[in-house]
Amino acid sequence: MEIVYCDSLSLVDKVFILKLWNSEYPTSIEHKDIKSLETYLNALTAPKHYFLIVNKKAVGWYCDFDRDNARWFAMIIAREMQGKGAGTKLIENAKKNNTALNGWVVQDNSLIRKDGSAYPSPILFYARNGFEITHKTWETEALKTVKIKWNG
Repeated sequence: MEIVYCDSLSLVDKVFILKLWNSEYPTSIEHKDIKSLETYLNALTAPKHYFLIVNKKAVGWYCDFDRDNARWFAMIIAREMQGKGAGTKLIENAKKNNTALNGWVVQDNSLIRKDGSAYPSPILFYARNGFEITHKTWETEALKTVKIKWNG
């Protein structure tokens, strides 16, 4: 497994992120097209993008960015790589490059992915990787999340 930093995203990178996002995240936060994803990405302040590469193929994407005077992140790992240390590798890399990280994660397993399978909450993954699960929640029509944070 190799982590590759990308200072600007190409169209190929965006297509990969879009496909990964829409296959792994719940359908309630799906991006309908590249333009929708670009709107999301363009709203991020000072983003740093990393791709996880296995056998010369991208299998994960991680991005950290500034929001509300703190460093936040988003991460998606291809299903076939989940449970194999891929996410932990990206998080370890993020911890080397940041003094603190914040994120929102889905609280339960009630949401559905595009293929009809349940979206598994990553709360336990982040707890195992040293993140504090806070009591702060954020809820929309699309999903219910809880804030996670790590301080180095």
